[in-house]
Amino acid sequence: MQSYYRLKQVLPVIATLFVVSCVSVPKDRGMVDVNHLLASRQPSLAQQPNALSLSESQVQQQVDALLAQTLSLENAVTVAFLKNPMLKQEYAKLGLVQADVMEAGRLSNPVLSLSASTSNVANERTAFDYGLVQNFTELLFLKTRRQAAQLDLQRAKADTGMALQHFAAQVANAYIQLVKAEQIMQMQRVAAQAAATSSHLAERFYKAGNISALELAREQASATQAHISVDNSLADLALARTRLRQLMGLDATQDQWTVENELPLPNESEPSMADLHVTALNNRLDLTSARLEAQAYARVLGLSQSLQWLPLLEVGVQGSKESSGARLIGPTVAIELPIFGKNRANQLRAQARLEQATQKAIALETEISSQIHTLYQQMMVARSRFGRYQNELLPQRQAILARSVEMHNYMLVGQFDLLTAKQQEIEANQGLINALGEYWLKRTELTQMVGADLPHSTQSDAPRLENTRSAKPVSSQSVQQAHAGHGMAHVQQPTPQETTMPLQENVRPNETDSSQVPDSSSPSVHKH
Repeated sequence: MQSYYRLKQVLPVIATLFVVSCVSVPKDRGMVDVNHLLASRQPSLAQQPNALSLSESQVQQQVDALLAQTLSLENAVTVAFLKNPMLKQEYAKLGLVQADVMEAGRLSNPVLSLSASTSNVANERTAFDYGLVQNFTELLFLKTRRQAAQLDLQRAKADTGMALQHFAAQVANAYIQLVKAEQIMQMQRVAAQAAATSSHLAERFYKAGNISALELAREQASATQAHISVDNSLADLALARTRLRQLMGLDATQDQWTVENELPLPNESEPSMADLHVTALNNRLDLTSARLEAQAYARVLGLSQSLQWLPLLEVGVQGSKESSGARLIGPTVAIELPIFGKNRANQLRAQARLEQATQKAIALETEISSQIHTLYQQMMVARSRFGRYQNELLPQRQAILARSVEMHNYMLVGQFDLLTAKQQEIEANQGLINALGEYWLKRTELTQMVGADLPHSTQSDAPRLENTRSAKPVSSQSVQQAHAGHGMAHVQQPTPQETTMPLQENVRPNETDSSQVPDSSSPSVHKH
């Protein structure tokens, strides 16, 4: 009877341990917290539809609706978030950390021991021994373990948010590359058309005896090179399109979609480098993760120091059944004697990991500062280069072309001089597009480096371009058509020239040709 009462005293303790150890499995996969992190940094990402909560048919329905219209940059990112399996992979990683948090909130399982012994004496029965023990020492540090695990979970959520930002930047980069490739391809086609016209004229001049075979060969080689450039631009276009399609999670059969055929103009103004540094230090999620990692190791170190001289304590019950039929039951206590300083190694490891995590955060801050400086300089150089093309070189080439037309009409310059002026204007347009594309690519990288959206012009204060003449690939009309996603105007495909340039071949006196120089300002928009 006494043993029975002892058992009644022990059972509530065991039940309490069981209740403390039971931690419910988290239903939330961390999406709400991740979206909260992104909402203050890149709101557009936090507003993306949750593909994890949608059925496959619902996802496909939304994707089909987006692909049925011209894809903006923001819609391309939305399609990628809906279709690319990367999202599910990242939240699966987050689920692993959540499982670790759940495990950290539990005590270790109690240990049940059973044994039986048989006497070598005749007529003696077998004796049975049984016991149940639980580690009570870890109960004292259960709260600290939970806190450390929660820090790991916060760090994992920051890592997930960073991964989503990186993925969105990849999509934006691919989108810009595709639009740029389409514009370059259009200009290359115009250049090839002009070179072909020049080659045909050279053939007629050569047959009339007006130019040498060497001059003819030069014009033919230039035309061939121009067509090779078209082939190269088509290859670049196909590669850029494939890259974006893959990032959007579409297969090769889902290729009936188009993107905008023009890049937005540069932002009216840019933030200072000092502001970008401050923004990065406050918003970079990988930096947040590194700091949380250091905090977690600091807690682990504190726990290790607390356990340095605290012995392992196991409490339980133990009973036995003698061969005589007597039953014995009572409490049992096991204490680890820290004679050899077993926990010292754990303490040293925790201290080393804390130092490592601290230095990692410091090194990351330095790296971020350096990369921001580099990207900012590259972006401003591209912006400056675009401005020189837009405000200086392109107007100059247009003025030269207009003057060449005028002089050609008065028979003061030849057809080849006129074609050369036209080709130089086309090259200036290509340079403008390249500079503009480089600017947006660097600004996208800078946005990722800062970890937050950069300020941009709104539709009302979008920059206006002046002196929109003949082949200039921008117009006041295009500026008024603000980009919905970027809040700024587009670079428009070139408009028809105000001045025509008739080619009058002097093959024979008084003979004229009504052919015209191809217009670089009005290439056909090639959609895919």
